[in-house]
Amino acid sequence: MQEVTAERYSELVTGCIKSFKVEFNALEIGLLQGAMRLLKMHPEVKNFSPDFHVMVEKMLDFTRDCFREMGFTEEEIEYLNSE
Repeated sequence: MQEVTAERYSELVTGCIKSFKVEFNALEIGLLQGAMRLLKMHPEVKNFSPDFHVMVEKMLDFTRDCFREMGFTEEEIEYLNSE
């Protein structure tokens, strides 16, 4: 198995202009939201680049929109996203 260095990973990922589409069911949205919240609260993640934090917030915004579509109220969504 070949190692992928951080430089190689960064080169390929940041150089990619393609957009990818993924489908999630309702349970997976909940799991994604929980994972993003845990990631956001992790002490070591607080030192990551601002771009990383923007991506996490973008994913949380996506899950909030999905919860709205499922029928959750704004107060319920706020509770689900509280720390």
